[in-house]
Amino acid sequence: MRINDLSIKLKLSQSATSRMLTRFENTCGVITRKKDEQDKRSVRISLTSHGQDLLAQAQAKLAQLNHNQSGDPELVGQAIITLAQMGEMPR
Repeated sequence: MRINDLSIKLKLSQSATSRMLTRFENTCGVITRKKDEQDKRSVRISLTSHGQDLLAQAQAKLAQLNHNQSGDPELVGQAIITLAQMGEMPR
């Protein structure tokens, strides 16, 4: 995905999106950036294998929550922990 496209989807400026991505790249290791082969002015971002693993874990937990709408406290806690781990960024 191009950074510009992500900015539009998130309704953020390109500079705000770029700063956010820099934090994800440098502290979490969940994305990588590469020059677009077709348009050298553009940069494409993609998830690293670590990012893909965290996304899959979060999606699985959210799917469980959606399936089990009873609000099982243990399941909710696991989902919160997984999502928090995705956002952990050392300062």
